[in-house]
Amino acid sequence: MVVFSTWTTYGTWLRGDPRGWYLRKIGDRLPNLPLLVQDQSCLKEPPCYLDQIYRELVLETILGHCDTREWSCLAAACQTNHVHVLVAVPELPKVQPRKQFKAWCTRRLREANPNRRTWWTDRGWDDVIEDDRHEATVRNYIESQ
Repeated sequence: MVVFSTWTTYGTWLRGDPRGWYLRKIGDRLPNLPLLVQDQSCLKEPPCYLDQIYRELVLETILGHCDTREWSCLAAACQTNHVHVLVAVPELPKVQPRKQFKAWCTRRLREANPNRRTWWTDRGWDDVIEDDRHEATVRNYIESQ
C-alpha cells in the first residue's frame, strides 16, 4: 500500500487562514479573519517554523524510521511549515505512518530543542495512492518542494 501523508507545523495554518483552510468532513473553507484571530489567541506557543537544521533532522528521522520498519520511502520533503511523505507500507491503517513519523520527529526535535513543547498540528492528511500514474504525480509534486 502506498500512502501520501501531509502535516503542518503548530500554529502555521489555522482556521480562517487567508490562504483558505480545510474543515474535516465539510471541505475547503474561505478565509475568515475573526475565526483566525480567535484561533491565534488560543495558541499555547508561538507558531512553529522549522529552520534548515530542523528540516534536515525531520527528514533524517523519517528515513531512519522507514529503515527500521522496512518501509520504502518513495519521496519526502520538509518545508518550514509542513511535511510531505510518500511511503510504501504493508496493509495498515492509512494514518499509521503519519502518526509514527510525527511521534518520532517530535522526539528528535525535543532532543534538539527541549524548550519547545508543540511541534505539529494535531492531525494531518493521508491518502492511499491506488495507481502508478497517481503515484508518479505525487512523487513529482513532493520532489518539486
